[in-house]
Amino acid sequence: MPTASEFFGDTPESTSDPDINKQVLDVFDADIDRDKSPRKPTATEFFSDSAIPDNSRKELETPASALKSATSIAEGIPAYAQARAGLDMIKHDAAIKQLNEWRGRLPDVDYETGLPFKAEVMVSRADTPAEKETALRNLYPDASIGRDKRGNVYVELNGKKIAANTGGSFFTHKLPVALASSIEPIAGMAGGAEAGAALGTPFAPFTAGLSIPVGGIIGAGVGGALGKGVQEEEKAATGYYDKSLDELKSSLESEAGWSAAGEGAGRVLLGVGRATRHFPTFLGDQTAESNKLTEEALQRGFKPPIAAAAPGATKTQYTQAYIEKVIGNHRELKNAVAIDNQLKGSLKSIGFDDAQADKAMQDILTGKIDSRAYGEQVANKVKTYVDDQEKAINSLSKDMDKILSTQFSHIEKNIGSATGNAGDLIKTDIETARTTFSQTAGQLYGRVDAIVGDAPLVPTERIKLQAQSVLDKLPKVNGETVTLPGAEGVAAYLQKMTQLDEKVTFSQAQILRSQFNQLGLATDLTPGIDKRLFRDLASSVDGSFNDVQSTMGSYGADALRKADDFYRENIKKFKNVMATRLTREAGMRGAVAPEDVISYVAKPGYASRLSYIMKMTSPETQAAIRSEDFSQVIKKTTNPVTGEINGKALLKQVTARDKTGEILYGKDWKAVKLYAARLAARDGEVPMANRDRFVTMLKMQVEKQDRLERFMQKGDNYLAALSKPGFEFREAVNYIVQPGKEVRLEKAIEFFGENSQVVKDLRKNALVKIFSDAGGGSTEPLNKVLQSDKLLNELNKYSDRQLALLFPNGLDKELKRMAEVIKFSSKEVSQSKMAAGLAAGVTKLLPLVAVKTGHWGYLSIASLLYVGDFLLQRPTTLRWFGPGLYGDNMATDAIRQLFKNVPRSFIQSFSSTEDK
Repeated sequence: MPTASEFFGDTPESTSDPDINKQVLDVFDADIDRDKSPRKPTATEFFSDSAIPDNSRKELETPASALKSATSIAEGIPAYAQARAGLDMIKHDAAIKQLNEWRGRLPDVDYETGLPFKAEVMVSRADTPAEKETALRNLYPDASIGRDKRGNVYVELNGKKIAANTGGSFFTHKLPVALASSIEPIAGMAGGAEAGAALGTPFAPFTAGLSIPVGGIIGAGVGGALGKGVQEEEKAATGYYDKSLDELKSSLESEAGWSAAGEGAGRVLLGVGRATRHFPTFLGDQTAESNKLTEEALQRGFKPPIAAAAPGATKTQYTQAYIEKVIGNHRELKNAVAIDNQLKGSLKSIGFDDAQADKAMQDILTGKIDSRAYGEQVANKVKTYVDDQEKAINSLSKDMDKILSTQFSHIEKNIGSATGNAGDLIKTDIETARTTFSQTAGQLYGRVDAIVGDAPLVPTERIKLQAQSVLDKLPKVNGETVTLPGAEGVAAYLQKMTQLDEKVTFSQAQILRSQFNQLGLATDLTPGIDKRLFRDLASSVDGSFNDVQSTMGSYGADALRKADDFYRENIKKFKNVMATRLTREAGMRGAVAPEDVISYVAKPGYASRLSYIMKMTSPETQAAIRSEDFSQVIKKTTNPVTGEINGKALLKQVTARDKTGEILYGKDWKAVKLYAARLAARDGEVPMANRDRFVTMLKMQVEKQDRLERFMQKGDNYLAALSKPGFEFREAVNYIVQPGKEVRLEKAIEFFGENSQVVKDLRKNALVKIFSDAGGGSTEPLNKVLQSDKLLNELNKYSDRQLALLFPNGLDKELKRMAEVIKFSSKEVSQSKMAAGLAAGVTKLLPLVAVKTGHWGYLSIASLLYVGDFLLQRPTTLRWFGPGLYGDNMATDAIRQLFKNVPRSFIQSFSSTEDK
């Protein structure tokens, strides 16, 4: 039986002392041989070439890297020998030194102690030096990590350089590390073999003549590759490893090779590669949606579990769960980071900056979301809005009042203040005008007298008869004529008229005519004996002038005719009923009371009357009329209680007297009309069509007032309530964004404005609250809290319309999709099902049997575990033993038991742990 040195082949050419080489390998044999109860085969005997049938050896060739494999296997020897061998320490040290030279080790690096368990597991799971170094960088500073001449990675801890994956106690350190680092391929092989056994028939055409269980072997190969794929995915998920695409492919291929357990089986696997192309899908029950979610989750930085990506691959799911039990759930940590990034991304997309997003994340994690600040902001904003509207309205009112006041002052200044004597002035002006007229007419008739030598030529017969006729119509009492009070003198005057000379001069006749007209305008004798009779008296004078005109020469007649024409043309002004009424004494029939003179003169619709008066009066009287009229109009339209002018009433007055206003006010009338229109518009009565500063201000005021009134009206206007004292600020935001209450949110956005800061803050608070309600206030990691449907359920509380309003521009759909991805990536395997399911699967494939008896008796558990350590650390060497799996000798029998018991022991240990 060959020794270990013979089995592993020649030693390196660099060996300087052959005896040392032998000593090194003998250390291993001596230790195994030392335990004699019962005797166990030495390692040399165990790995004896004679244990392998000849028909199998033909298929085996020692790999070109046999020396590398041998020295790698020997990595555990020094620590082991130092602990258990009673060799000469000098020779031992020499052996160690020589061995280190072979391996390219550095003298200042400790290759015996080993790194902490977690670091060793992570390094063991790595396939390349680069991966090992990358894994360690996640645990230790870059500056503390280095490599020796051989490329072995070491870490400087507390001033001491310690190599990775080389030292430590086998039983307490190396074996647990090996099992933890290789669990995926082992369990994957187990699950794959079970599923593959059912697929033997489809592969029959490819396996004719082979006496091996093709289905199971292919299943083991595919399962092992899947298991390795899980391991590689776990490495990528944690971010602890680094491997190129070619290296990853090579790693998976090698795992498939050794999992298939033999060169022959490997060739079969290659031969049916096309047929097994869809085998993973068959195992995993993937769907189009699960594939899509898997891809999207990876793009978002998540690492979804196999339970989500391949819901049918139960054994692989259990395997992954056990892996995470052993070395920690790095996928969970990766997902936590992804969730954190996703939530932060959502917060930033709605307006948070980096600092605000970090603060919001703290609030989300603690669950201490207090919307009071946001509520106060909303309430204060509403109060500010109401205050601003009122201030703006008041300010506009003040500005408009100032404009109107200035305008009114200007009008008053131009029109003047009312003196109250406009009626007297009008009467005086009319009388003065008539007197002036009479005097002028008298002068004209005086010229006629001068022409005829002042001879009395005008007969008085007509005048006498007319005067007597008036007297005869007066009532008598006891023969005495009765007149109205104050008219006695007129009656006496008429009596004298009956006693006139036969003829009078033209001037005298004109005086009589003027007196008759004056009496007719000013007084009544008695009811029925009034101005008409006096006009008849005046007409009698006209007749007398006509009588004498025919007897005069042409020269005198011409002068008389001119005097008569002047008189007839101008007397019309004074025969006007208005002049009569305005000049009659107060209290007389038809007389206009002094207080009514202005309203009579400037009566709307009587432009001709006003024109007559304006012609009869002086500029001073006209100004008095204007001021009195304006004063009366303002008085009529002023509220006696408030003292404010009613704009609508004023505009009505002004509009009604449009023509008379132009006559009376002249150039000031336009200002009066504008003032009335502005005042009416300010009072909201009449809209103004023209455009000026006042109208612009007015429209602004009207709009603000209208908006404020609509805002403050009763009903479902909860916002108006925020402007009143006593409202709970804390509830303001929650009330606005309450699930299912779309109208409230719509009103708030309409009120504050889509792009207003308040709406932005409302949206921010709503998003933080949703996140917090879904996952805040828990001691569990955020990805644990957000798993299942929690975030999705929170979002689904709101209607689609609400979500679109709260999170516009597609953010609502993004949030829901993000929630689905989080749920998908957070799917967990039940721990009880995990333990029971995986144990049951392994039990079906690998029956629980005792270690079988061989020629040398029972293999000790120590030997079994040591071989397991040897194989598990170097799984590619399993292919050397593949052909012997189905032979009939003790070595292959032991290997078979190893395959059965190592996974079994591992699974059972975890199952029992779960039970506790």
